[in-house]
Amino acid sequence: MLEMGNEIKTYCIIVTYNGQRWIRKCLDSILHGQDMVIRPVVVDNGSTDGTVPVIREEYPEAVLLENGMNTGFGRANNRGIEYAYKEGATHFLLLNQDATLLPGAVRTLVDAQQEGNLPIVSPVHMNGTGQLLDQGFFRCIAGNRDLAGDLFRGSLKTYYPCPFVNAACWLLPRETVERIGGFDPVYFHYGEDIDYCSRVVFHGGTVGVVPGAVMWHDREEKGNWKAWEKAWLSTSLIKMYGIRPTPFRDRVKYHFQQLKVFIFDLLTFHFRDAGLIGYGYREFFKRVPMIRSHVRQNRTIGPNWLSL
Repeated sequence: MLEMGNEIKTYCIIVTYNGQRWIRKCLDSILHGQDMVIRPVVVDNGSTDGTVPVIREEYPEAVLLENGMNTGFGRANNRGIEYAYKEGATHFLLLNQDATLLPGAVRTLVDAQQEGNLPIVSPVHMNGTGQLLDQGFFRCIAGNRDLAGDLFRGSLKTYYPCPFVNAACWLLPRETVERIGGFDPVYFHYGEDIDYCSRVVFHGGTVGVVPGAVMWHDREEKGNWKAWEKAWLSTSLIKMYGIRPTPFRDRVKYHFQQLKVFIFDLLTFHFRDAGLIGYGYREFFKRVPMIRSHVRQNRTIGPNWLSL
């Protein structure tokens, strides 16, 4: 935990991929909407629209790291974290390209993180208009009776523990990077944030939602639907065998259910849907040796998957 009097150096890592329509609002909310200095680090995953020129020409204060290709969400964030760590960052703000932080949110997150000595804190996620809770975020907090009760009474606490909140906006202190590390590269896109939260909880940490900080997340319900269709099954299977594995009986039940769906799709000539199931299992089996070795690595304390 950072001691009082020490300088807070917060770096904001933003992974971009064809995000021209959002990037100005995202960066402006960091550079001009906060009451503390935020140093933006943009990691571009091979954008083919105007994202990179906009950053170069309009935001010279932002560090731009170009991957030249789509390396995935987790790997790109890891590169940004590595850069910020070597620059002496005390806090790492991971922010989606389609997210906008409301004024003062970062200071509120830093204060809450320090108060609870939390490995991860996240603001309230609203949708792109700010009128409703983001649906993914709502599912994360739906079972939190303390939050619902305090909201009803009008007496909110600084933060509320939550087993998972998606990584559209996370604040990590330096200690988390040193103890937990970065995102596991076994995940290309989707699932890496669930795995990271599971690792934090496995090592005795707590994920905190901070009601005093707010973010708008302008996305469709499942973002890139085609990418999700291809990734959902292999991602689900990897998570089932991760650091906090699904009980054996439930795994067998799940595999049997997928087999039934696969056979039904074939018999009813839904060959595309059957093909997605086959693709998911093929991608999973290709990664089985990696999954086993990565789980062993993630059970150790240290800056896993980062070159620090």
